[in-house]
Amino acid sequence: MTVMDTIKATASEARSLTPALSYADIDRGPHDRIRNRMVREVEAMTVFALSTGIGVPSDLMAQLDRAMVESDRGDTTDTPRADPAVRIALLSSTHAELTRLIAPAKPGPLLLLAEDRRAYPFWNGFGAVPLVRRMLAVSVISLIVLLGTALSSQVNAENMSKGLLGLQGWPLLWNEVFLFAASAVGAGLSNLRRLDRFISTCTYDQRFDSSYWSRLVMGVISGILLAQVLYSAIFGGNASATADGFSALNQPILALLGGFSADLVHDVLSHFIATIGNLLGTKRAQQPPSPVGGTERPAG
Repeated sequence: MTVMDTIKATASEARSLTPALSYADIDRGPHDRIRNRMVREVEAMTVFALSTGIGVPSDLMAQLDRAMVESDRGDTTDTPRADPAVRIALLSSTHAELTRLIAPAKPGPLLLLAEDRRAYPFWNGFGAVPLVRRMLAVSVISLIVLLGTALSSQVNAENMSKGLLGLQGWPLLWNEVFLFAASAVGAGLSNLRRLDRFISTCTYDQRFDSSYWSRLVMGVISGILLAQVLYSAIFGGNASATADGFSALNQPILALLGGFSADLVHDVLSHFIATIGNLLGTKRAQQPPSPVGGTERPAG
């Protein structure tokens, strides 16, 4: 039996992260759950290394073969059961060597991507993980709403220039929905760009899924604030000064930019606070520096 055949045979016990597998793993106990997890990750890392042309040293392949054979012996009746500590140690050593070999890719994301591709072959074409597919759906729906509201006669340069306090009733609702959709499109694009970077390097981590939804909400809020409150504060909401030509597009552009970069609005507000503090003669406490690399540690 070849090394890859052994890997696939051993990994067949826990092929995917389905609910049935989770219940089966619970019945097996913690030792078997840990072993099965490492086996699946070793399989994913080995396939990734071989498929991307990463050279796997022969001694590591021999160690991998030995670890898989030792892992299989406990399931046969004609072979003495190997010491569990020896099996786990061999598997753990092989896992660590493969992890260093495929860096900066990580075993967890590789396993997640491989199992999602097997479980959802059709939907996987629209996104490598469920979060990407959801963000893509949010972005497409926001774009449809943006284009749909733009068809209304209430959404025009004159109404847009009146700002938040210059309109009321249905015209205000249509214009606010338009700006909301523009902010959501920008926030969705920002999240998709960030996710694409982590998935392309196989460093995506499910632990940070909630932070993407938080960034989406913060992007929408930032876009609305930048396009309505801050824009009116800076330009005064004067219709005669802003309803002409390119100036009428400033608010949708600011909504899109605010959604794409919530940090932009944070920096503007921080500058305003610092300016007001200087005028009042107060000292603003220095904020701690932001963590390097954004949401999921990798920089870029």
